[in-house]
Amino acid sequence: MSFLDPQAAPTSNTDYLIALSHRMDRIFTNPAAAQAARDTVHPSNPPLTNADILRIRETWRRLGSLIPYHTGGFYIPGTLSSDARHLAYNVLQSREFGIYHSDMQMSRFIIQIVPKEKEDNPQDPDPNVILTLTGWEHAYRAPLWSCARLPLFLTPRPIPHEPLTWERQTYLRNLIFYLMNDRRMLPLSNQWIIGYVFGVPERWFEGCLGSHWMYRDAIEAGLIKLKRYWERWRPDIPFPLEVGGAFLGRRIQEQPQPQPQPQTETETESQTEKEDGPGELFTESINALARASGTNAADWELAQGDNSLRLDLT
Repeated sequence: MSFLDPQAAPTSNTDYLIALSHRMDRIFTNPAAAQAARDTVHPSNPPLTNADILRIRETWRRLGSLIPYHTGGFYIPGTLSSDARHLAYNVLQSREFGIYHSDMQMSRFIIQIVPKEKEDNPQDPDPNVILTLTGWEHAYRAPLWSCARLPLFLTPRPIPHEPLTWERQTYLRNLIFYLMNDRRMLPLSNQWIIGYVFGVPERWFEGCLGSHWMYRDAIEAGLIKLKRYWERWRPDIPFPLEVGGAFLGRRIQEQPQPQPQPQTETETESQTEKEDGPGELFTESINALARASGTNAADWELAQGDNSLRLDLT
């Protein structure tokens, strides 16, 4: 926001995620920025209350406590060989940053066809083609695992007027994977492949940290899924946060609220499963967060099992 001074450029994955986690404190401790942020813009949603802001800042503080586990490589499966793990860690924990264009829509590309001059190669009659990508105000420096994404127009999204059918997207994704796995390309593409396959949880977590504050309830619901994912891949380390229960819920209004009855763990799980249904907050919000992080929601469970990328890591 224009009210805030720019932050220093991050030099590590940890610095990058910490900068994202501090956004809410920077916004809501700045009077001008906080006043602007209170307006939800949506007529059906009243402005944020003081209680809303406290809950938002608490959620981002909770996310910040998970940063040490999401700088790269925490979820790498133990089934990989030591050499493969070393290679994956080198990519996911690299201090090298890339440039990520976060709004690479098909409409951002300009194709200019220029007829060749007489002195051009007469054996090649095809015209020169100049391809230009616009929208660079949406680009920023990011870790390698963050940059390892497919463009938005190759990611299935439940939106109207999708420029490509999902079947066509599938064909083009498979073509890209095939070309990237060509032995002639692997010296250039192996970092992207490793980051794409094994960087899914890092990108998902980054999407939570970088989300709008109005997604606060969705993020708390997402932490339940993160806990399950954590327990599946890292059962050796207890999940460090309490999730669900009191942390779930819609926006608080500044009025007396009925005291909830204590719930058993089974009842809490049952309530969460009900919220997983189509059209409910959980499903819609997780899909939104997945889109925000450039990750398919289905990839959550496929992070370590994507058979479309066959770089030898075993």
